[in-house]
Amino acid sequence: MKINFKILSFILLFILSVFHSSCTKDKEIPIPKKVEPLPYTFTENKGIVGKWLSISSYDGFDRIWHETPFKYATELEFTPEGGYMERGFEDRRIYCQGQYSMTKPDSVWINSSCYTGAFETAISELTPTILVTQQEGRHGYVYFKYRAIE
Repeated sequence: MKINFKILSFILLFILSVFHSSCTKDKEIPIPKKVEPLPYTFTENKGIVGKWLSISSYDGFDRIWHETPFKYATELEFTPEGGYMERGFEDRRIYCQGQYSMTKPDSVWINSSCYTGAFETAISELTPTILVTQQEGRHGYVYFKYRAIE
């Protein structure tokens, strides 16, 4: 009888602890803070010409899209005259300058101060609002997604 009493009291104690831990206070609903305007304005570009803000990247290793924080975001600019510039979005520092040319509808050659020679990057998507470039990576292809900005 003593063993049954110990087992019964253990079960009862376990059930009470489960119910106690599942009961929590209602959390307060957070009051929305004032939303600051975005530091850019979305727009539509004609072809590759215009400014593009990096918004995400895809690595062939883990096979998921990663959102690009503003701290690490870059802005690409392609001019109608064939000029190319890459700058940090937050610090506005120019990283690379050079020229580009569209050799095929689905690729662009870039010759800039960031690289010792020209390189080609494939364009896997180009709409008036989205640019997705594709490069060979260590674990497959790496994709960079950009959004058209003013």
